[in-house]
Amino acid sequence: MAIPAMLIAVTLALFGASLLIVPRLGTELIPELVQGEFFVDLELPPGTQLTVTASRVAEIEQFAAGLDGVAVVYTVTGTSNEQGGVAGELRENIAQMTVRLDPPLSREREEALIDEVRARLEQEDAALRSSAAFAAAGDAKVDGEGYGVPQPAAGLQYRFGRPSYFSFRTPIEVEIRGYNLKLLERLAAEASARMREVPGLADVKSSTEGGNPEIQIRFDRDRLAALGLGVNQVAELIRAKVQGEIATDITREDRSIDIRLRAEERYRDSVRDLRNLKINASATTSIPLQAVASVVETTGPAEIRRADGSRNALITANLVGDRDLGSVSRDIEALLAGLELPLGFDWRLGGQRQEMQTSFDSMRLAALLAVFMVYLVMASQFESLLHPFVILFSVPFAAIGVLATLWAFGVTISVVVMIGVILLAGIVVNNGILLIDYTNQLRRQGMTKIAALTEAGQVRLRPILMTSSTTVLGLLPMAFGLGEGSELRTPMALTVIGGLCASTMLTLLVIPAVYATLDRRP
Repeated sequence: MAIPAMLIAVTLALFGASLLIVPRLGTELIPELVQGEFFVDLELPPGTQLTVTASRVAEIEQFAAGLDGVAVVYTVTGTSNEQGGVAGELRENIAQMTVRLDPPLSREREEALIDEVRARLEQEDAALRSSAAFAAAGDAKVDGEGYGVPQPAAGLQYRFGRPSYFSFRTPIEVEIRGYNLKLLERLAAEASARMREVPGLADVKSSTEGGNPEIQIRFDRDRLAALGLGVNQVAELIRAKVQGEIATDITREDRSIDIRLRAEERYRDSVRDLRNLKINASATTSIPLQAVASVVETTGPAEIRRADGSRNALITANLVGDRDLGSVSRDIEALLAGLELPLGFDWRLGGQRQEMQTSFDSMRLAALLAVFMVYLVMASQFESLLHPFVILFSVPFAAIGVLATLWAFGVTISVVVMIGVILLAGIVVNNGILLIDYTNQLRRQGMTKIAALTEAGQVRLRPILMTSSTTVLGLLPMAFGLGEGSELRTPMALTVIGGLCASTMLTLLVIPAVYATLDRRP
């Protein structure tokens, strides 16, 4: 019994060594498909008119169209839609450019074109930031609560992406939650600056960046009270003069046209005009708005996001280079762990990383259920609890081949790989069933345990090799990565091939050793 015990010990050592490969593999949700298409979300400085946005984007579109290998470039100005979804936003200073490539498609060509477009956008961004017209936007502003919020010089913000059929989430999404908008903006800016230092991250963008220019009217309640005026009364009057009130409507065929009454253009055309608005129309003495309120030009938030009953800032980023989602997420968590958050503020990492964790948990449960169901079926057929347990030894030891194959070919662990592991749970036991079932038949005919194992190994060797080789050869075209969509097929094929090859050797060597050790009958 020394040899079987030594063989089992060596196999266990190999299994433990293979587990050391797991941290080196990396993790991701779904392998990114090469579709020969990518898009760029563009955002110019707040307040940019639609015509200026269109002309700026037209120059970038012309540059992209002139690149070698580009088939079609089209741009939508004034809106930006989620690729694959229906959500979007409408603003004069945003646009979305889509680039389609000529075949043949490859990841290298696509990445090279993205790098060229990104370099052109960086030049445009530098030109805008150095422009005197936008230099004033680089000054720091301080809100009423004393929080200094540094505002970088307004430039061109951009984010690259690819159409996704499996997830509408950005690879990296960091949510910072809190109530105070100014403090939330400052924390988001600090977190964004830290994330830009993480290798493998690009197109870092915060939802608090940018914003829209607006005019704020801050009333002096003491002065209003001294004059016998109320905040609501004055606010309604200003709204009626600036925005207008619908007095009536007229109907033209199937159209209903509102008739809106408001002040003439010359009385509301500028901040100075608003300050001079008369707020006591019925009084004999004219009181301008600036006598009871301060009218200031400022930049307001572009959007106020809410989740779980609290306001939040969303920071998104894309992955570039060879880094995987799991390793980048760990780096981000380490950086943000040192972020000092005031009371009532917290952060969490979402996006595809959150979906990946949920999917992996579901896949692990599915794999355990698959192994359990296979065990139940074999137990009912063998009418034994021991022999199915012996056969199931080939399932975890198949991980030796899976991990070694993934490491050799540079494949990351993803949902597709987990599907291949679940397939292995039902495939790798076939060879063990052939061997153990024939061994039991020989023992029922009067053979001893060792003689039956030896005879079963010799007789079942050819069927075991035939079934394994046909499965492996049938998966080779998928493993070669031929054709479109091979990014999804190749990891699953390599997983099954590696696990099946390792389990075949284990069936012929380890399964007899485990059988001889655990079955005490002669």
